[in-house]
Amino acid sequence: MSFYSGRYVFSHGATWNNVPLRVSELTLGDYLRPLGCRVAIVGESHFLPDLEGMARLGLKNDQGIGAVIGEGRFEPWDRDDQLRPDSVPDLDSNTMTISGA
Repeated sequence: MSFYSGRYVFSHGATWNNVPLRVSELTLGDYLRPLGCRVAIVGESHFLPDLEGMARLGLKNDQGIGAVIGEGRFEPWDRDDQLRPDSVPDLDSNTMTISGA
């Protein structure tokens, strides 16, 4: 999670593989997507969505912006389970602003 967020473990709080990165943490995807980059995640990431934080914001991790946030702000692509989406997620279906910590 330190690689995704650019922050030390003690500051982002995801101290182990099965500890989710808080929904409020910005990742590389948040910085690259506005620049026109299509960002995807390939292989094992050990990224768990912050389901509790997403529920507080009214987001579902299987649609729109919630699906992207649930994957660390990356589009899932060939995650060792042969998942290869046919299209880019519709990020406009659920608009929200995430502020950095």
